[in-house]
Formats: sequence, structure tokens, C-alpha cells
Amino acid sequence: MKILGVSGLEQSVAFQKAHWPGLDDREYRMCQGYDAAAALVIDGAVVVAALQACLDRVMRHLCGHFGARTGLRRLALAGGVALNCTANGQLLRAGLFDELYVQPAAGDDGAAVGAALYRASQVGRVRNQRSPVPFFGPAYAMEEVNAALSEFRDLIDAVRFATFEETCQEAARRIAEGQVVAWYRGKMEFGPRALGHRSIVANPGHPEMRDRINVMVKKREAFRPFAPAVSLEQVHHWFEVEPMTALPYMIMTVPVREHCRQALPAVTHIDGSARVQTVSARDNKDFHGLLYAVGKTTGREMLLNTSFNVKGQPIVNTPREAMETFLRTGIDVLFLENVRVRRRAARCLGTRGLPRDPEETSLRPRGRVPRARIIFHHNGF
Repeated sequence: MKILGVSGLEQSVAFQKAHWPGLDDREYRMCQGYDAAAALVIDGAVVVAALQACLDRVMRHLCGHFGARTGLRRLALAGGVALNCTANGQLLRAGLFDELYVQPAAGDDGAAVGAALYRASQVGRVRNQRSPVPFFGPAYAMEEVNAALSEFRDLIDAVRFATFEETCQEAARRIAEGQVVAWYRGKMEFGPRALGHRSIVANPGHPEMRDRINVMVKKREAFRPFAPAVSLEQVHHWFEVEPMTALPYMIMTVPVREHCRQALPAVTHIDGSARVQTVSARDNKDFHGLLYAVGKTTGREMLLNTSFNVKGQPIVNTPREAMETFLRTGIDVLFLENVRVRRRAARCLGTRGLPRDPEETSLRPRGRVPRARIIFHHNGF
């Protein structure tokens, strides 16, 4: 993700020619990585952008080779590299294939899918059928939602809405006002992307929204772009795709229409692209309902959509985790199913003796990537 985040820097081409001369699509050298805690200077960004450009070339070469050998025009990808949205977008726009499919849990978690499919193939039960949006995770009953609300009752004010439509109208009003909203509903997503059930959402038209969310919630590098979630019916109005183009997994970048880029500053990347998620009423009914309500308020059925978590933590799963993360951050309001939650004035989770910063707590597991020296040299195939 960090690599594709700076892939639009034009200086990367000059860097490749100056520092990696004579290397073709089959040969690259990698060396000592950057300290993630260090400030990213422009030279570092150029190196990373050049690496992304190299990956794009290798993907086109490899996939094009096997496409030509087989004559097949539909390509399916998996593995962690298939989560690189920029490379996927470049590959599709190269015209080598008519369709590109990346299953939404393409990383290590997708090994479970592979194991299940392998076993199904052994007993002759593999069926070629349409895959829905992957809300395969756990859901929680209202009793557990109420328990979380009760646990933190001294810190919050909660309002329960009678219908889902009222919930969407209230959320849309706050989003239009420029508030940052946490949205928690139903079953959790399977895979690394939050697709509307464990999301932080905001108005993509606010110029300062990207920086605001980075500071108050995500605490990540400023260059990393946020993604737009847009209704399937309106995707072609804002992005350079055909009408009703389905991109439901937030797995590919596409160009933002040039005349729309200034209107979408919070989700338009430096190179004019965006990591789009399309939302249909068929596959993602509740999130589509929220987008519809937002469209009635703002004039566009679109949201900035990022995962409901902070740096160093996985995406929230349970209602209690949603409450904890909300109270530790600067998120303005949480919608927990049909309950609107706001923090009381001058109260925060820290007043209960728990730390504000999720880096200081071990309440939930977090993964850390060890620093390592990477040396890779590959000649030919």
C-alpha cells in the first residue's frame, strides 16, 4: 500500500534511468529498506515510485506472456501482490485482457479459500458461480451492542433510531456538515479492505478531510491516498469507466475524470487516479442505502471510505472494539447499527484509566513487521 501511495511521482522515471540502467523487465535489484518511522523525503518517495513502476512492468510482462501463450482474455490473480491496486489498474488498461478478477482476500488470509476450493475439487463440488461482496465475518446481536453501550455509558450519549432510513438520513446530514463518521453494521468483511460494514466515512469533497483523518485517526503517512466508495449507478459520472462498471472490492485504481478532480480532493491521488469501490444495492444493500442518502444531501452518491481502525490495530470486529476505537480517536460520531453514539463533553476513554493511544495498549493483538535487509536479484525466468 505504501508503495502504490506515491506511484504518481513523475521523477520516478528519471530515477530508474539514472540508478537502474540496463535492467529489463526480468531483472531488478532491491536493497536496504527505509525506516518506517523516519520522515519521507522526496528522494525516498521517488525511489518507492520507481519501484512501483518496475512492478507494473513486470506484471504486464508476466501476465502478457501467459495470456499470449494461452490465448485467454480473462485473468484471475491472487497473492499479496494482487492487492496492489495501481499495478492491477495498469494491467487492465494495457489492453492485454478483457477482464481482470482479483478475489478480495488475495493475501495470506485467502489461503483458507484456496484450501476449501482444493478440497471441493477433490470431491467434484466446484461450481462456477458469481461471488458476492465478502461479508463472511461475524455479526453480533443487539444484546452485544447494548452491552457495549452500557459498559461505556458514562462516556457517551446514545440515540436509537426506529428505522434504517432514519439512521442513514442522520449519518448523511453529519457527513455533509464535514463530520467524520464511523459506520458499523452487520457481518464483518473477509479480507483487508473495509467495504462498508466496518468503515470510517467522510465527505470526499472537503479539501482538508484527508489530512484531518490522518491526524485524528489513521496516524499514517500523508501521501497515502484514501479510497472513494460510489454507487454503481454513478461511477461513470466521476471516473473514466463505462456505465455500471463493477469494482466492488476496492482492488483497482482508475482515472478520475479530469473535470471532477477538483471536486474530489480527499480521494484523488497525485496522479489523478483513485482506488474505487463501487456499491450495488444487490450486493451491499445497507452501504448503498447510506450512499443514496448522502447523494440526496450532497448531490453525489459517494463517500471517502477507509477501514475502521487506527495504526497498529486490526479492523474493529466486535461492538466493544468499535466503542474503544471511537472513544480513543477524534472521530465525530459512531453509528453502531441503528444507534448514534457521541462522546460526552470533556470525557474520553482515558478517564477510565485506559490509554488514549492504541500503541500503548495490548487489549487487542497487533502485528509488527520486523526491520530487515532485503536483497533480491533475479536474472531471467
